[in-house]
Amino acid sequence: MKQYILLILICFAFFSCKEENAELRDGYYEVEITAKYTLDGVNYKDFIHSDCVKIIKTSESLYVVSYYYNDEEFVKALLKVYDGNKVKGDYAYSLDEWTKGSIEAEIHGNEIYGEFKGNYLYVWGNSTTGGSKLIPLEDGRISLKYDLKL
Repeated sequence: MKQYILLILICFAFFSCKEENAELRDGYYEVEITAKYTLDGVNYKDFIHSDCVKIIKTSESLYVVSYYYNDEEFVKALLKVYDGNKVKGDYAYSLDEWTKGSIEAEIHGNEIYGEFKGNYLYVWGNSTTGGSKLIPLEDGRISLKYDLKL
């Protein structure tokens, strides 16, 4: 009988200790992307881009991330929060057609740190490159930080 009571207590403790998923605030976040890439035979190691994105909670653990350029939605991501503070999602660029990539990260307070895989928009109509280009980034890192000032 003691064994059954012990088993019931262990099961209860296991299921009652389930960790709540972290939550992000709706609003604007500073985003910083770091990576390396090769363009026209030249290796660039310290690509850094900072900008601002908007995050909106759509359901209990789903968030939509939007970036606008010239009043048009240019980048959109769908992020899912799971296992407490882990984030997984997909993003897409609208440049003639949608170009896709993925994000894996963790939430720490109101900040998200992680990795992304896929392409990135390198330049907005630069005369030397003949226009905007999507290039594959290697070792892509992303951080998003909630900013009350924005």
